[in-house]
Amino acid sequence: MTSQTPDLQPIVGRLEKLERQNRRWRLAALLAIIGLVAVFAMAQTSTPRELNAERVTARAFELIDSGGKMRAGLDVRKGAAGLNLYDDVGKARASLGVAKDGPVLGMTDAAGKVRAGLTVTKDGPTLLMFDDAGEAKARLIVTKEGPMLDMYDDAGKQRARLAVRENGPGLLMFDDAGKVRAGLDVAKDGPMLALTDAEKQSVLLAVNSDGPTLDIEDRKGFRTAIGSTDLVRPRTGETRKTSAASVMMFDKDKNVIWRAP
Repeated sequence: MTSQTPDLQPIVGRLEKLERQNRRWRLAALLAIIGLVAVFAMAQTSTPRELNAERVTARAFELIDSGGKMRAGLDVRKGAAGLNLYDDVGKARASLGVAKDGPVLGMTDAAGKVRAGLTVTKDGPTLLMFDDAGEAKARLIVTKEGPMLDMYDDAGKQRARLAVRENGPGLLMFDDAGKVRAGLDVAKDGPMLALTDAEKQSVLLAVNSDGPTLDIEDRKGFRTAIGSTDLVRPRTGETRKTSAASVMMFDKDKNVIWRAP
């Protein structure tokens, strides 16, 4: 008898469908947020004047506090309308603008570095969060396929992704080369946990309608399966399931070399 080898594809396939778009979304959102803050932070204060009117038309508006400091500015620069809010020392801390691709909200710290940004484009709303060095550490995006949270390390590499798709939620964890090393998936037919290394050794734990399964495979292709396993009869091609009480060992050609019971 031979076996049908399980793999990580059910997890990876469901959660990595948008991976090729990941860099484009992240870069576009980052540029939009930083660009907005840079453009509208350049607004300078001018001598205040009092004006009473039912309607005022202007290219820019400035709001000052009781001490004469500018605390808000509404302006149009480079084809985009924007609102800038300032702290009590005159630094821009929040910027709201509407560019060609959609609205953008950027928030900065006391040092003037962008720490959070929210954009809405044709791909969906995106929230980016940055560290004090200006590197994006987390990205939350909502697409047509569902919400997705990506997390990045100090080198800017993606290390984790949490997503909810039509078939259920899933978590992926990547190594420093961007390869999937661990995945947890809860699909309609049950949960599955998969672990793999660079040499394709793997451990798969799954629970579904056919029963629980623990599958272990080494770099040479030898496997041990505990629980429900697919067995194929070479002569007839017939496939049958073993019970949860079974233990089976296979060689690298998927032939059974030991079993119990």
